[in-house]
Amino acid sequence: MASVLAFVVFEAAFFVAYRYAMSFSQSVASPFWFPDSVLLCALLLTGPRVWGVFVLGALPIRLFSEVARDIPLWFLLTTYAIDSVRNVLTALVLRRLMKNPIRFETLKEFALFCLGAALVIPAAFALAGATARAARGHEFWPAWEQWFLGNALAHLVITPAILYWVFGPSWELRAAGARRRLEGAVLAIGIVVTGYLAFSIESGSVGFAEARFYAPVPFLFWAAIRFGMRGASGAIVAIAFLSVEAAREGGGPF
Repeated sequence: MASVLAFVVFEAAFFVAYRYAMSFSQSVASPFWFPDSVLLCALLLTGPRVWGVFVLGALPIRLFSEVARDIPLWFLLTTYAIDSVRNVLTALVLRRLMKNPIRFETLKEFALFCLGAALVIPAAFALAGATARAARGHEFWPAWEQWFLGNALAHLVITPAILYWVFGPSWELRAAGARRRLEGAVLAIGIVVTGYLAFSIESGSVGFAEARFYAPVPFLFWAAIRFGMRGASGAIVAIAFLSVEAAREGGGPF
């Protein structure tokens, strides 16, 4: 029963992630390919014997989702194969190199995660993705850059947040005292307010030298120093979400 529930939760999460990632135009790829994070987390949390269930479970969503109805079938199948092989390979590499692939216990392990999940493997598979997009009329190297960045940023920003916030030990939150919770609340409000102020501007009205654009930085340091990976990953996701939404609405210093 627990395994069935886990699969249902995975399907729901992958569906939401895929729809959101595909809400960007076909000419401009999603800055974070959210489905990658959902699938990789599922693979890291389970054994290789059941990986096929999650990989195959993603296929109907990618083929029959409303947001994919105007995309050629060959392109959907090709990109599905590229993403699936890449995430399986990433999971295998991380399980091989890290003692606990869902926790970064040392700086070396975090560096290995970044090197494998966010640099080497995405860069290599982006060549295949760019080739597929080039077959649809896109320029190869801009397509490679978009594909690479979408995969790399997802694993740098979204994947750690899922691992630490969704699958992190719940006792850490329950054991936090009143002062610790108050500090966390003040920190969260500060991140949201400064992030909103930084990106709630008309597109092109200011540059990156604008002082308020850097207002969230002290809160990011605060989150990392006082709350570790859980705080750092949560803060980065909040800033990323605000910046992406601003870009979607045509605002922000982009």
